[in-house]
Amino acid sequence: MCGRGILFNVNENIVKCGLESSYIRFVRDLNRYLLAKYPNFYLGLQLYRDRSIPNVFHVIAAYRDVPGIYAVAPIISKRIGDIYESVWGNSVQRTSIVSFLNSKKINL
Repeated sequence: MCGRGILFNVNENIVKCGLESSYIRFVRDLNRYLLAKYPNFYLGLQLYRDRSIPNVFHVIAAYRDVPGIYAVAPIISKRIGDIYESVWGNSVQRTSIVSFLNSKKINL
């Protein structure tokens, strides 16, 4: 079954109007950085853009469900937050929708 061994974080990010293209490039570069820095834990992300509100994005990040992930994930999350803050300041509003760190995965 698809999704076994994978944990997800989903964020809704609202970007200031006019910065959408720069944001897409930023997310692509951030994804590459995280794949290189945390290859044992981070699987990558998918970026979705709202069809009716072009400055609203949904980021779905996938992580390996492996030993140590719950210790490393807060470090990765903090690093991501620090990068967002240094690059975007208040130009991107990030809201966590689902995080495997504070939600329990139910295996079906």
